Amino acid sequence: MSSDGFTIRLSVNEDTGFIVGGNSFNCLTWMDKMGSSGRAGNKGFPATPRAGAPIELTALLYHNLVEYNKLNKEGHFSFSGVKFETHDITYEYWAKRIQDNFENYYYIDEKSDKTKYEHIYKDLVFSPSVLYYE
Repeated sequence: MSSDGFTIRLSVNEDTGFIVGGNSFNCLTWMDKMGSSGRAGNKGFPATPRAGAPIELTALLYHNLVEYNKLNKEGHFSFSGVKFETHDITYEYWAKRIQDNFENYYYIDEKSDKTKYEHIYKDLVFSPSVLYYE
């Protein structure tokens, strides 16, 4: 794997609340597979690069934010939010951002020129251009 494969930068898209990151040289989640075949030419390169905002990370983030907020309100968790460099947001606000945007970004309600499928969820949003290995 190249050194870029070990560099994972994550950020929060504050418009949607989704965590976005990764690059075409690393496996961003447990759902991604690092190529292992010298014969196929993908050894050390992700066989399934998914840089961007994978749906399972967004769903897991949302669930945790809801639970942290609940625990905080019940007095079992002392933190009510997250401190960013320039401002703070509450777990409740962050979860609401995700809830308000999830369907709009991930759900495919009808067929289009980009997909022959409908009534399914996208695996990934905010994917940068993928650089494939040579």
